[in-house]
Amino acid sequence: MLFGPVAQRGGGPAGGARVPSSRLVSAGDQWRSFQAGVPRGEAPPIDHEIFYAWAELYLASDPQSGQRIPPCAQVPAGPEIDFEEAWSGRLPYDPTLIRVPTLIVRGEWDAITTDADADWLVKAMTNVPGGARDVKLQRGAHRMHLETNRQALFDAVGAFLTEE
Repeated sequence: MLFGPVAQRGGGPAGGARVPSSRLVSAGDQWRSFQAGVPRGEAPPIDHEIFYAWAELYLASDPQSGQRIPPCAQVPAGPEIDFEEAWSGRLPYDPTLIRVPTLIVRGEWDAITTDADADWLVKAMTNVPGGARDVKLQRGAHRMHLETNRQALFDAVGAFLTEE
């Protein structure tokens, strides 16, 4: 099961030097990140009330967040470094070594896992019995597990795991 996986792209050289080891991220930064890829005029993929409850817990994960203006959490840059590495042609795994039925599942507005990324992964997984399957769910972005339409994600995963 690969939910919103990062795929290899043919970008320039990586090295992580351009990405600091951590950064400060406010609730506003997170809100904008949740909206990445969502077409203009569409409702946000996450309910405001759910987001703000999540954001409160997110900020509380850094005991010093309230001492900053605006309040923000210091977060490690691991995901950004992983994106840079993968998009520069270096994945941390070899897709040809995957030998089990595989579902790639993602939201239609996912700015991290594009159609081209999913297509590349499906083609790269040459040893998956019957080929890897790509399912793109409507009204979802990269954090679909937290979004309003998350049940579609849960249903797609459940259906895949219970097939014969």
